[in-house]
Amino acid sequence: MPSVPHQISRKYREIFQLAPDRLGHPGLDGLYQDLTRRFKTHPFVFIVPLTFGLVLVTYLVVGPFLVKLTDLLQYGF
Repeated sequence: MPSVPHQISRKYREIFQLAPDRLGHPGLDGLYQDLTRRFKTHPFVFIVPLTFGLVLVTYLVVGPFLVKLTDLLQYGF
């Protein structure tokens, strides 16, 4: 049975066999490289609309419940 440091170094080598920018599938590699290139140069172009969309969807899904909860708490006490 190999020693613990030997096992750790073997796992370490195993982890880094794939290059960091390779996902193992040519189609995914191209998509990943394109998205990360754009995200690194203009992050706010993606973050701001994504955040607004997420807030809007959350409001549409949870909003009616919050209104009912507020009414209940306001008139219940």
